Amino acid sequence: MKLGLMGLAGGVAFAALACSKAQEQRAGADKALEENRNAEARMNLGEIAKAMRAAFEEERMTSGTLAAGQSAEIKHELCGSTSKPVPESLADVDGKKYQSSVSEWKVDAARNAGFACLKFNLPSPQYFQYEVKSDPSRGEFTAYARRPVGGEILELSISGKVQSGVLNVAPSIGETRKPR
Repeated sequence: MKLGLMGLAGGVAFAALACSKAQEQRAGADKALEENRNAEARMNLGEIAKAMRAAFEEERMTSGTLAAGQSAEIKHELCGSTSKPVPESLADVDGKKYQSSVSEWKVDAARNAGFACLKFNLPSPQYFQYEVKSDPSRGEFTAYARRPVGGEILELSISGKVQSGVLNVAPSIGETRKPR
């Protein structure tokens, strides 16, 4: 079979188009995978914010046992910061999943702070590192989910602030990319 110049050019054009289409499909699949991984963080940050609200709404007394006829002030406060993120190193979630242990989430139990105070842990493998920074005296917190992506660190966050005795949480999750 003889191919003319037009037949050969048409075949090359068809091959180039097919290759381009395959690259587009691959890019679409990569983007979908990235979004699925980010959904983990968005869901967990929402759960951490709900847990902070639940902890804030608990009534706490300023003293121990009360004698008959005495009263104690009831207060509401945020959980304190995590002493370290889970996992502690970003390298543990760099292109892979990390299986945490329950003890990592309970490290701050003695001071009733961090994930222990929030009663939060992840029993399944995770793509992100989680951390909470909180200033109960100012009534503010920010929860973070981080993971390396290429040459950057993807950081998702949600914040809250106590205003007029109510914990208000941001209506959306922030997303920033920082150089490694």
